[in-house]
Amino acid sequence: MIRGHKGVVTDLAFSPFADNLLASGSADNTIKLWEMNHEKIKDNQQDAIVTLSGHGRPLSGLAWHHIAKNTLATTSQDTTARLWDVMA
Repeated sequence: MIRGHKGVVTDLAFSPFADNLLASGSADNTIKLWEMNHEKIKDNQQDAIVTLSGHGRPLSGLAWHHIAKNTLATTSQDTTARLWDVMA
């Protein structure tokens, strides 16, 4: 189990370029990136490798770009969309 957000998780997606990289968006207005390496994962993982913040309201969606590596798009209830170069 992954426990790192302070709000409900509203969306999540695995990277198309790194199948062990998971992005999660939350009602706590943040996006977190998780390394899902089955050899390193522990019960109740709480340490994200990256936390992204910038939206003013809960996240409504996220998606990895299918061609541009390390590019993540997020949308929020604050009516904004953001592009992130996560360099993970």
